[in-house]
Amino acid sequence: MSTVFDTNLAAVRTALASFVGCAPSAFLTETLTVVDRPEPPVWPYVALAATFGTGTVLSVDRDYLAFAETVLPKKHYHATLPSFLGQIAEESRRRGTNPPVSVPQLGWTLVTVPDAPLVPAGLVLRVVDAEWMAEEMQQRRFENGVGLPGEGGREFRNKYGVALFDRDGAPAAVAGTFLTYADPIREIGVDVANAHRGRGLGRVVVAAAVREILERGEVPMYGCAPTNIRSQRTALSTGFLPAFSDAAVG
Repeated sequence: MSTVFDTNLAAVRTALASFVGCAPSAFLTETLTVVDRPEPPVWPYVALAATFGTGTVLSVDRDYLAFAETVLPKKHYHATLPSFLGQIAEESRRRGTNPPVSVPQLGWTLVTVPDAPLVPAGLVLRVVDAEWMAEEMQQRRFENGVGLPGEGGREFRNKYGVALFDRDGAPAAVAGTFLTYADPIREIGVDVANAHRGRGLGRVVVAAAVREILERGEVPMYGCAPTNIRSQRTALSTGFLPAFSDAAVG
């Protein structure tokens, strides 16, 4: 594996460890490590499980720690599955709350730096700031690129992005970057406007976003659902490989 991958993987592992409250080495134990959720949490999950395949960490609100330890799965990486996390969610419902259970998400780490993308004729590539992203968010047309109002904390997590604009100045595709886990990780979310799909514009803006992140001395990361095949192809074509998975209650 490349030095780029190893360096970025270590950075993601360290940031994720800080986020869930464990040592980075806990992801290398080939076992399940259970830890108290940090207080106060960056966002108030009941439980979060993350695995790099070489070890899994389950971070739990201390009020649910004793219960979680009674239902731990036999295989460490099964802690990210709904069959396990759903039991914690059910216990939470029994106690009077109703937290959602997320499906396991794939986390991708950069293995090769993409070349500078070729911008299609008739479009302009531009770096956009968090203020532009906040204004665009109100239009609700780039759920991944800029986020939706009141969902996922993108109002305060968004940092900057790269967008393609058409001749009328309307955004055709956006790859927004936002804080995930801890600095210096910058996750990339991408969307292409319906009228411009099928032209490879997702790859253009993601490649440009990766290069912008690296120029700022930060670490790019890509995330998507395991069922989102189109997004996975974009990740592969812009230099990423799947490296870890996480899922949460709350």
